[in-house]
Amino acid sequence: VEAVVEISYFTSGISWSADYVFTSGEDETDMKLQGYVRVTNNSGEDYEDAEVRLVVGTINLVEKIAELAQAGPRLGGDRSVMMRKAIGRAEVPAEMTMMEMADSPELSGMMIMSEKQKAKEIVKEGLSEYFIFSIPGTETIPNGWSKRMNFADASGVPFKVQYRYRPMQYGDRLVRLYVLTNDEKSKLGGSPMPDGVIRVFRENGRGGLSYLAQESTKYIPIGDKIEVNIHPDRR
Repeated sequence: VEAVVEISYFTSGISWSADYVFTSGEDETDMKLQGYVRVTNNSGEDYEDAEVRLVVGTINLVEKIAELAQAGPRLGGDRSVMMRKAIGRAEVPAEMTMMEMADSPELSGMMIMSEKQKAKEIVKEGLSEYFIFSIPGTETIPNGWSKRMNFADASGVPFKVQYRYRPMQYGDRLVRLYVLTNDEKSKLGGSPMPDGVIRVFRENGRGGLSYLAQESTKYIPIGDKIEVNIHPDRR
C-alpha cells in the first residue's frame, strides 16, 4: 500500500542573520537601502529543494526546543527529529516545519530552504506577534554552506543628519548620525527589520563610494526610528 507521508521535526545547526547596506547620496538627503538575510546550514544534513520561512519576533519555543534538542538521546530518538507534539502547549502553524530557533532573543526561528540564482521577491506577512519572511520557490543549501538573499530594496529613502554631543553616551566628542524611520513615508515600513549589521557608504561625487561606518542594530518594528552613528565628519 502506498501512502503520502509528511514528517515534521525540529533540528539544530541551522541559523540566519541579517545585514544592511545604506548608500547615501553625495548631498546626504536620501539613500538607497538594501537588506539581506543569510541562511547558514550546519545541521549535518544537506537540504535540497526545501522551502524557507524566516520568523522575526520573540518566540516562546526557543528554550523548550533547546531542551528537546539536548534531550534527544534520553527520549530514545535522534536529536534532530523532534515531533511537534512533544512541544506541549506551544502552538506552531502547520506549514512551519523544520523550524529552528536562532540564538538572538529578538530573532528566532527559521525554516530551510532554490532552484535559480535569480533575485526573488520575498513575501512578508504578519502572524500574531511574529512576522514571517517567505522565500518564493525552493532553496538548496548543502551542509556547511550559507546562502544570502535580498529581502529589502528601496531607493530615495529620506533621512536627516543630526549632530549630538552626549559625553555619557558617545564620549567627549561631537558625533554625526543618520536618522530615518521604518515607515511608508520613508518608502519602507513593509515589515519589521531584523537585528543585524548596518554598513554605511556615501557617493563621493567621482563615480565611487566612501565607506562611513558599520554598526549593529536591534530589531526595528514598523514605525520605529533607525539611528546610525557616522562618527565625526572627516571630509
